[in-house]
Parts: sequence; structure tokens; C-alpha cells
Amino acid sequence: MAIFVQIVRSGSLALASKKLDMPANTLGRRLASLEQMMGTPLLFRSTRALRCTAAGERLYQHSCTNIDALHAAIDSIKHMDGEPRGKVRVHVSTSFFEYSDTNFLQVFLDKYPVIELELIVSDIEPNLTEEGIDLLLRVGKPEKTSYVIHKLRDVTLGLYASTHYLARQGTPHTLDDLMGHEHLQYLGKTHENLLTLMRGDETHSVPIRGRFSSDSMLGLINAAHQGLGIALLNNVATQFDQKDLIRVLPEYYLPTEGFYAVYPNRKSLSMAALAVLDHLIDKAGICRLR
Repeated sequence: MAIFVQIVRSGSLALASKKLDMPANTLGRRLASLEQMMGTPLLFRSTRALRCTAAGERLYQHSCTNIDALHAAIDSIKHMDGEPRGKVRVHVSTSFFEYSDTNFLQVFLDKYPVIELELIVSDIEPNLTEEGIDLLLRVGKPEKTSYVIHKLRDVTLGLYASTHYLARQGTPHTLDDLMGHEHLQYLGKTHENLLTLMRGDETHSVPIRGRFSSDSMLGLINAAHQGLGIALLNNVATQFDQKDLIRVLPEYYLPTEGFYAVYPNRKSLSMAALAVLDHLIDKAGICRLR
């Protein structure tokens, strides 16, 4: 039954074979045996994919939750010594590295020597069950709402500059002062050289100028550190960055989408995947999940 559930979730014998670490022809024989025992076909087969028959869909809907619960129970018994172990497949967007410490992975693997970490980096939102993803870390809520979704923290943007830039050009004390400064622009966050910021419930806009722009938060941090101008940077990235940056006009900010942890269902998060999540929370100073 567990093999049948994984085949349905994967959508093909090849993907299920990878997830279960079992030859595809073995899975085919197991599936045929189950269909013979049930006395009816469970899947329609084609060269590209598999899909459930009416009987297969009914069997899947009644068995998938119980199979997940069984796996969770077995996992908890195996790891009663309290040490997380096993492989964890974590999907992150390319911007993840702007929201985590530079030595995040090294520290984690040193802390958990019996965990294998497989990191998939892509900006395309995955199908967690079909691709066998244990944990998804991303900025913004996923499109699929059936997942378990936890907002780890808010992400806001603030104005930052290096100490030597401010010493050379002066520190702005009002929004109008910003017009006399060079600005480093984050592509997609400014429009026609107009900077929009919040202060409490008020929205303010100010015209700005600048000769440098980037679609990378890390690129803007580096440019700001070199003294090229004032940059609108996210509070998480600057928290992890150790460069000499000073926040200016700290009462002004720009809210953005939050940082989220996502997984298929409440019973699918293994101890090893939870260890990854807890480590990220501890490193980022985020409230621990309950």
C-alpha cells in the first residue's frame, strides 16, 4: 500500500523509483500484484504518466493519510534516541541565500553528522508530494493552499549606507535630503526613479537618482558596502551581513512578502526535516514553531 501511495503521488514509476530507492520494474511487479489481489485495475498506464482509475482513486484517498501516520510512527520509534538522522530534501528559491547566514549549511551538517541534506535551488514552485520534497523555504506564500504553511517572519526593507559613504556625502535626516544622494536601486522595487516608503500608516514618495541597480539583494549589499550610495535592503539580509552598514531614516520602511516554511502535511515532517527548520529559526532569530 505504501508503494501504491508513493506511485500515485509521484505520477510515474520512474519518480517513485527514485523516491523509494527501488527499481522501477520491482515497483511494477508490486503494483500488478496489488491489482491482482484487489481484482481490479488501479492505475491507467501510459508512456508518459500514470493516473488513477475510479477504484484506484478511492483506494488512494482512504489509504494515504494512514500511510503517512504509519511512516511517522515508524520514524519516531527508530529515532527514540532523540538524534535526527536520514536524508532531507529541501527546496529553496535562489533568494534563500539572502535570508540565511553564509555558513548556515556548514554549521547544520556539523551539528547533525547523521543527516544527509539534499538542497534543490530553483525559483519554480515544486509539487512537494510528486517531487518528494520534505521542506520548502521561500519568500511569499505558495500558490497551492493545501500545504501546511508557516510564516517564519516578516520581511521589510530599510535604507542603508556605509559609514564611509555617509562621512563623505553626509547623513540624510529627512526624506527631502534623500534627493541629494546617490541611490542603489533594487529592480522591481522602484518605479521611474520614485522611491515609496511607509512610516506608520502613512505612505511617502520621493524622487531619487542613481546609476547602479541590481536584481540581487546581495549585489546591493556589496555595492552599498563599497560606498556607491544608499540602498533599500531587506532586514534579514542585513542581519546576516557582517559588513559596515548603517541604517538611515530608520522610521521609514517598505513592507514585503514574508518568509515561509512549507511542507505537504502535518504528519510528513520528519525529525531530520524539523531539525533543518529549527536550525534556520535559531540562526534567524525567529520564534520557534509550536
